Amino acid sequence: MPLPTPRRKRLGQLLQNARKDAGLTQTEAGMHLTHPGKHEAAQAQEVISRAENGKRYVSFIELEDFAQKYGKPLDYFSTWDAASDARLQEAMREYDSQDKI
Repeated sequence: MPLPTPRRKRLGQLLQNARKDAGLTQTEAGMHLTHPGKHEAAQAQEVISRAENGKRYVSFIELEDFAQKYGKPLDYFSTWDAASDARLQEAMREYDSQDKI
């Protein structure tokens, strides 16, 4: 089971907010978003719960499915923030300034 990272936790919060905005329970969302017939209701609910708690990796294709089902644009689920971007840019500058062999 993947460990919840800050960005995975943030995505989970966004998924939960979007699901609630759509008026769906975890079980209802899970039954629509998992393979119909493959999961029992409890298993479908667990899939959504783990994603919302940052304990499950969500693929890009799954994220598109969530966005469509919840009626949200894909960028609603963005977890990238300005601070992350600034840290990445600084790391890239440091890397570029190192002597290359």
